[in-house]
Amino acid sequence: LWGDEEYTGRQLIADEVERDAVGHLVFQKRSWLTTFWSFRKPTNHIGYTVVARAVHETFFRPGAGPTDPWLSETLIRLPVFLAGLLSILALVWACRVWGLGNGAVFLAFAYVMHPWFVRFGVDARGYGFVLFYIPLLFALLGRALRTGRWRWWMAISLAQFHLFWTYFGAVYFLVTFHLAALVLILIERDRSKEDRWVVATRWAVANVVSAMLVVALMAPCLPQFLDLLAH
Repeated sequence: LWGDEEYTGRQLIADEVERDAVGHLVFQKRSWLTTFWSFRKPTNHIGYTVVARAVHETFFRPGAGPTDPWLSETLIRLPVFLAGLLSILALVWACRVWGLGNGAVFLAFAYVMHPWFVRFGVDARGYGFVLFYIPLLFALLGRALRTGRWRWWMAISLAQFHLFWTYFGAVYFLVTFHLAALVLILIERDRSKEDRWVVATRWAVANVVSAMLVVALMAPCLPQFLDLLAH
C-alpha cells in the first residue's frame, strides 16, 4: 500500500492496533463513526471506505502474533477491483444503449489498456468506483430518456449519490452530465409538450432524492472540510 491507500486502510478501515509488552498485537475496535464521517482531510472516499470495511470485516480474521498481518491488502482492493471489471460491462452497455454497439468491443479493449484503468482499477481508493459509475450513468440516462420510467430515474439517483459520496470531485462531471440531460429533454423532437414535462419532473425528483441523501450522510463532514480550508 502507498500513501493515501495506507492512510485509508490504517485510519479508516482496519481496527486500531497496538503491541503489548511481549510484542503481541492488541486490537481495539474502530468506531464506524470514523469510517463514515472522518473528513479532516479529503482522503476518505466514504462510499468506497464503507464498502471496503464491510468486506474486510466480513472475510478477514487477524492473528495476534507479532508477525501476523492486521490488514488484508487483497480484501480492501477487492471492491474497487470488482468495480473496475464491472466498468467494462457498463461501458459496453452504454455504447449499446446509445446506438454505438458496433464499436463497443473495440472501445472496451482500448479502455482496459488505458493507464487510468490499469492504475485506478486496483487502487485501494474510490477511483475505481468512479470508473464504474460514469459509463453506468450514461447507460441509465439513455434508458431513462427512452422509456421515461421511474425505475431508471431512481437508478440514476442512487448511482450518482454513491458516486458523489465516494469522490466529491465528481461534482464537475455530474453538473455537466445533468445539463446535457436537461438539454436532451428540452430539444428532443419526438416528445409532446406534456411528455416533456413528465420526463423533466422525474429528472428533477431524481436529483432531489440524491441531494437529500448527500445532505443526510455528508453534512457532518462539511465543518471538518471547512476547517481544513481555513488552515
